[in-house]
Amino acid sequence: MFDEKEKLDYTRGEPKGRMVSDFSNQCLHLIINNNLVRQEPTELVLAAARDGLDLLCAHYHLAMQPGELHIYSIREGVFRSIGDSRLGAATMQIWLTHVCMTLAFRDFDALGLMCEFGAPQLNMAGAKPDRFDFALVELVKGAFRSGADLPKLVEALTLAAAPDNIEPPRRRYVYNLYLPFADTLIAILNGDQAHYERAFIAGIEAHYAHYNVEEPELGHGMAFFLTAAASLAYDQQGWTCPETPYVPQWIVKKDFTLPMTGAPLPTLD
Repeated sequence: MFDEKEKLDYTRGEPKGRMVSDFSNQCLHLIINNNLVRQEPTELVLAAARDGLDLLCAHYHLAMQPGELHIYSIREGVFRSIGDSRLGAATMQIWLTHVCMTLAFRDFDALGLMCEFGAPQLNMAGAKPDRFDFALVELVKGAFRSGADLPKLVEALTLAAAPDNIEPPRRRYVYNLYLPFADTLIAILNGDQAHYERAFIAGIEAHYAHYNVEEPELGHGMAFFLTAAASLAYDQQGWTCPETPYVPQWIVKKDFTLPMTGAPLPTLD
């Protein structure tokens, strides 16, 4: 059993420069990796989600507006930091994970920040992005931007996802994780429920094949990208998704309430 106190004791002191690592290594891992698919969320899990979203908002504000003073709250602490573009380095996977966090926990202000950030900053990441990375980022941004030419974005992604355009070590990730998310997103945007249901089931099968896990508790059990897509489908179209041990229904159906920004950490028993 994980130590909840240890998992959430990470926002002491000034958090600049640690926001994404704090988010990815603590908040998201607590949500995904601790048997949360089959049980109700605890106060500490919801506090982790609140922390993760607040850290993301602060991080992207700092990355996108270098040289400017930013004042932000994490739990009951108030911090002041100067923006720094070096904080903006991100791979497509990190960026997409952040987008899915905002979709799953319905923080649309943070989602707006993710979509402002977008593809150009991916050049700053340690891993060089490829054509597929840019195409997927632009499709996701277009999904939440009025006037976007969605058929053109879908065509660009389809071409970028051809095997010849994907380095062999990445193909399993692209075809098992990223494209199933994109397919469900396209179905939602088109209002095609039959397509959505097919894409969702195929995505769950691909997730299982990728991780080859039989028990979600063992790690990588939660299909986080598909959970985010299912949450969007529920919000925008009223569609439910099939029951599966890899997608928590309490997230999809928004059967939770996050604490307010700046709320203190719940008391441990």
